[in-house]
Amino acid sequence: MATQGDAGTLCFTTLQQQQQHWAFLRADEAALQQKATHEVEQYDRHVSLLKNFFLHFVDEFASQGKGENVNATHGDFKYRNLLQAVHDERRDDLPVYLDDVREFFTTQQPEDAPLGEEDLGSAKKAASLTVYEAILTNTSRYIELLYQAADAVLKQEPDLFETGEEVEVEQDQVHFLKATDSQALNNELKLRLRKKDPWRKIRERDMAARRVPAFLRCGFRVCLYPPAREGCRLFRSVDATSMGKFSFFTCEVLRVQQVKPKLLVAAYECEECHEKVFQPVEANAFMPLLTCPLCKNSRNRECTLHLHPKLSFFLPFQEVKVQEPTCQIPEADVPRTLNCHLVGHAVTNILQPGMTVTLGGVLKPVRKMGFAALRSGLVQEKVFEVSFIQLKKQQTHLDRRESLQIAEKVAKLRQTPGLYDLLARSIAPGVYGMEDVKKALLLQLIGGKTVTKDDGGMIRGDIHVLLMGDPGVAKSQLMKQVCSIAPRSIYTTGKGSSSSGLTAAVIKDPATMETTLEGGALVLADRGICCIDEFDKMDDFDRSAIYEVMEQQSVSIAKAGHCSCLPARTAVLAAANPKDGRYDVKKPMMVNMNLPAALLSRFDLQFLLLDQADRQRDTQMAAHILGIYRSASAAFAEAKSDEQTEKKGRKGRKKNGRKQSEEGGGSQLVEKKVLRAFIDEAKKGNPALEDSLIPQVADWYANTRYDEQQQERLSGILPSYTTPRALLGTLRLAQVRSLRVRTFLQK
Repeated sequence: MATQGDAGTLCFTTLQQQQQHWAFLRADEAALQQKATHEVEQYDRHVSLLKNFFLHFVDEFASQGKGENVNATHGDFKYRNLLQAVHDERRDDLPVYLDDVREFFTTQQPEDAPLGEEDLGSAKKAASLTVYEAILTNTSRYIELLYQAADAVLKQEPDLFETGEEVEVEQDQVHFLKATDSQALNNELKLRLRKKDPWRKIRERDMAARRVPAFLRCGFRVCLYPPAREGCRLFRSVDATSMGKFSFFTCEVLRVQQVKPKLLVAAYECEECHEKVFQPVEANAFMPLLTCPLCKNSRNRECTLHLHPKLSFFLPFQEVKVQEPTCQIPEADVPRTLNCHLVGHAVTNILQPGMTVTLGGVLKPVRKMGFAALRSGLVQEKVFEVSFIQLKKQQTHLDRRESLQIAEKVAKLRQTPGLYDLLARSIAPGVYGMEDVKKALLLQLIGGKTVTKDDGGMIRGDIHVLLMGDPGVAKSQLMKQVCSIAPRSIYTTGKGSSSSGLTAAVIKDPATMETTLEGGALVLADRGICCIDEFDKMDDFDRSAIYEVMEQQSVSIAKAGHCSCLPARTAVLAAANPKDGRYDVKKPMMVNMNLPAALLSRFDLQFLLLDQADRQRDTQMAAHILGIYRSASAAFAEAKSDEQTEKKGRKGRKKNGRKQSEEGGGSQLVEKKVLRAFIDEAKKGNPALEDSLIPQVADWYANTRYDEQQQERLSGILPSYTTPRALLGTLRLAQVRSLRVRTFLQK
C-alpha cells in the first residue's frame, strides 16, 4: 500500500515531467519563430539579389535565338531588354525563366553585387541556391518579391530606360497588321489602346505614392517559366503538398469561361477634400470604404467616399476547368479535375475546350469570407493560379532514359520483315482472328495527313471506321484496346450520350448565373480517337450532331448567346448491331445497317462481322478462350499458332516469302509503349501521290460508280453507295498503308 510520502514523490515527478515538456515546447516554438524571423529578414536581401539579377543577367545564347524576341537595346542583357519593353509599353508581361535564375546565381558574376565586403564567390553561391529554391518552394511570396525588384529597377534606374525616343502610336502606322497570328494582333491592339490611356500613368503614380504593394499596382504581370531540368509532374501529384509551390503539369481543357475584369485596387475620391484613397483587394470579396480617413483624422468629419472607376486598377480574369489527361488515368479510375484562374493579358483568351496544354503556376486555397468560411470548416477548396501556358499537340509521359530506349526499339522495329502484319497482331492480341479489322484499326491510329487547300478549305486526314456485326464478336473489346493504345481517346456509348454530350454543352454556373461552353466527347478527343459503342442505339437527333464533326472536323454551336466553332479533329470508331439484332443475309446490306446514307458515306471503312458456324474455327476459338482462363501467356501463344495454322489452310496462295516473314514476325508482339511511339513517328511522314497513279484511281472510281448503277437497274436495289468521299477515303488509306515512311505512293 502506497504511503503519503510515495504519493508526494509521484506528484513531484509528474510535475517535473510536465515542466520539462512545456520547456521543450517553448524551445521548439522559439526555434521555429527564430527560423521564420530569419526567413523574413532575408526577404530584403533577396530583393537586392533579384534586382541584381534583372540588371546583370547576360544571355550568352542570344545570337542563336534563345529567349524572348525583343529589341536588343541593352545588348546581351536579357532582362534589361525585357524591362525596356515593359517601360516603353510594348509588352505587359515580364517572363522570368527559372533556368536563368539558377544559371545567374551559380555561374555568372555581377559587377556590383550588394554583398558588402564578404567573399563574393562563396557568399553568392550560398545565397544563390537559396533564392532559386525559395522561388520553387515559396512561390507565392517570391512572386511578390519579383514584382518589388522589377518595379524598383524601373524606378531607381530612370536614366537606364529613358531612351529619349518617342514611341509612335498613331493609328495610321499599322505595320503590325501584316502579322498573320490573330492572337498577336489582338495583343498589339490592346497595347496600343493602353498607350492612349491618360489615366494609367496617373493611377500608377498615385498608387506608388500611397505605397500600394507592387504586385497589385504594377501594369505588367510576372510570368514564371518552369526549369528545363525539372520534369513535368503528373496531374495527380499536384495535391495538398504542393500548396504555395511552383508546379507545372499537362492537362486537357474541359471548360472555359468568358473573360471578365478583376478588381485589384479600388480607388475612391472624397466628395469634400477630393483626396484619392486606394484600397488593395487581395481576396475574391472586400468591404468598400465609406468614409474618408483623411477628413476623419484632420477635421474629425465623416466625409463620403465615391468609387472612382477610372483610377481603379482592373485586369482581365478568366476561370478554366481542366481535366487529367487520358494517358495518365489509372485503369478503372475516373479523371480528376481542377479549377484554374488566369489573370493578365498574357494568359487569357488563349485556351479553348478540348486543348491539351501544359500549365505552370501555384496551387492555392480558396479564401472565403463571412458565413461561407464558417461553413467550410477545416476543409478548403483549391485553385491553381496560372502564370505559364504552353500549347502542345500531343503528350506522352516518359522519362528521358525510357524515351531513348523506346526510340531504339522503334528504329529496330522498322527493319523487321512483315512489319505491317506484326503491328496489326499487336493490337488486341487477346481477340482471336479479325486480321483485316486489326489492320484497319492500325491505319486509323496512324491517320492521314490533313490537306489545306489554297482557298482555305480543308480535306480531313482522319480515318473513320464502322464495325457492324452480330452480338458477341468482340467489337467492344477492340474499341477498348484502341483506347488504351491511342495517346488521346474518349470511350462512350450511343444510348448514354446526347447531342450536347458528344459535341458541346452550355453550362450555367449556379453561383454567378453565367453560361459557359463545355466541350463534349468529340471536342475532348481532338487530335485523337473517339470510340462510340452501341452506335445503332442512338436517337436520330443525337446521331445527326456528329455529321459536321466527321467531315468538317469542327463543332459549331449557337446557344444562349454563345456563337463559336470548336475544333474536333478526331477519328470516329463506331460499333453497331444490325437492325433486328442479328444480320439477315437474305436482306440487302443497306437494309440491315439501318443507318442514313449520308452518315455511312462518311465512314472510310465499314466492316461486317458475322457470327457464322464453322466447326474448325469454332474449335480454335473455344480453345483460345479457355486458354485465357488458364494462363494469359499460354493464351497468346495458342492464338498465334492457331492464326498461323488458319493462314496456311485458307491462304495457301500467298507467296512463300510472305509466309516466312509472317512466321518469323509472329514469334513476338510489340509492346504498347513501342507501338504508340511507332505511331507517333509514322504520323510525321507525308507521302505524295505519283502522277502515274492518277488516271488509274480515276478509272477505278468511275468503274465502281458505273457498276453500281447497272446493278440498281437490274435488281431495283442499290447494293452499295459510293460517293466522292470514297475516293478521298481510298487515298487516305493508301497514304497510311505505306506507314507514311515513303515519299510517293506506289501502286
